[in-house]
Amino acid sequence: SARRGRAPATPGKGVPGRPEGRETRVAGRVSLGRYGPCLAGRALGREVRERVREALAESGSVMLDFGGIEVATHGFCDEAFGKLVQELGLHVFKRGQVFRLF
Repeated sequence: SARRGRAPATPGKGVPGRPEGRETRVAGRVSLGRYGPCLAGRALGREVRERVREALAESGSVMLDFGGIEVATHGFCDEAFGKLVQELGLHVFKRGQVFRLF
């Protein structure tokens, strides 16, 4: 049923660049704040990279929540995100499937 003043939602309707009738998949969300305010070290980077990979496999896109993060070291970022770029290809990131930050 329609909510007051709104038409019923139709998957894909009114979304630029999306074919009519195609359902929208909800992005997986990885909350980095759960690892603490300081993201440091390659070991933690590997753990986060695996979590991002899982979320991407489940939903097709990933939103990274940096809420509560004060610092992320070079080693962490290289291991978590740099290696994802190498594995998946830069085109995946440019399409916005990964790294919609908030």
